[in-house]
Amino acid sequence: VEQMCALIEGGVDLFICETIFDTLNAKAAISAAKEAMRLAGRSVEIALSATLSSTGGRMLAGQTIEAFVASTAHSGAVALGLNCGCHRYFVRMGYMELYIKQMASLTDAAVMLYPNAGLPNAMGEYDETPEITASHLSKMMDAGVINIAGGCCGTTPAHIRAIAEAARSHTP
Repeated sequence: VEQMCALIEGGVDLFICETIFDTLNAKAAISAAKEAMRLAGRSVEIALSATLSSTGGRMLAGQTIEAFVASTAHSGAVALGLNCGCHRYFVRMGYMELYIKQMASLTDAAVMLYPNAGLPNAMGEYDETPEITASHLSKMMDAGVINIAGGCCGTTPAHIRAIAEAARSHTP
């Protein structure tokens, strides 16, 4: 609450609670955000982004996409999405589109996706090129299921430029 109050005082427009692996943690963050807004006397939008730990579409604590959306519906989040653990295996095998479409069907909020630039290699570096990351996200844009696109672990300014370029030709 203290940190969120300072952010509100500093002029923040949006709280993004991200890499959510347990909806109980998300609920604590939502509660803190609402308390901070009450104390500051100013509303700030909230966005929530989960991370999946398996191709079975479950978060680390075992919740499904449906459970994530239902458990956080009270937040009034302006956007829901997936980030981080959404690595290229998920994208290549079609799981990412499946789970993003599933999330989109369960919410009226904007849907966001910001995956890693692949998985870390043996040296802890990310090998996925900006073009590959942008092409994966472009497929989701083409399908009309995401409103917000970006990058997580391993993405660089070059990745974000490539994603922004891909997004220019799409309507949210």
